[in-house]
Amino acid sequence: MAGIAVFVVGVPAVQFARDNLAVIVAAVIAVVAVLVTTSRFTRSARQTAERTGIRLVDNATLAKWNAGTIPAPWT
Repeated sequence: MAGIAVFVVGVPAVQFARDNLAVIVAAVIAVVAVLVTTSRFTRSARQTAERTGIRLVDNATLAKWNAGTIPAPWT
């Protein structure tokens, strides 16, 4: 895609979500942590999310949900 910059989301964003989720979990019984991007995630970000229990939703997943072919990824 000429002229279009594509940014990927890496481990720092997943770690930020994990670290801030710890504060929220103390006050809530059930929490689903979801990190959403209109871009895509790096392999290491996906691995970090897998280890920490954070659900990642990228542009492809958003497109499938928007088309009605999958349920909301955060449910």
